[in-house]
Amino acid sequence: SLSLRVLRGGVEIAILLPLRRPPADVLGMRGMDGSAIPKRITAYRLMDLGITLDDNAGNTARIRNVTQNSPALFAGIIAGDSILAINSKALTEQELARIVIDAPALVLLRRAGGATLHVILNPWDTGEGVRPVGGANVLDPAIIVF
Repeated sequence: SLSLRVLRGGVEIAILLPLRRPPADVLGMRGMDGSAIPKRITAYRLMDLGITLDDNAGNTARIRNVTQNSPALFAGIIAGDSILAINSKALTEQELARIVIDAPALVLLRRAGGATLHVILNPWDTGEGVRPVGGANVLDPAIIVF
């Protein structure tokens, strides 16, 4: 058990918090195997990186949603983009659903208006570096983003 002292409404109270292991059927955190140290995740699927593909897009790998604060968003990927290739390899929708990314990947996208651009999808991106703004391709040194 853990003894806590809490100040509530100007009055100090003592609380005894019992500690016990959770039952085996309780969901745990991803990467945890019951030990105290989480495992380092070394590979991701597109969904883990914040990309949800549109199931009703026909033969195109159109992106339905991009999760906020995800590596996909940090790379400049937006909803409505279509994935044309990853690391210069064209992939079917089924292959995209199964692809495992274990290093920064070069993704060729087609925007809804038809323009294409390359972005680097880095599974470990924190969003602190240079980010595409307003649809510009910051990987092109000829483009200056203000």
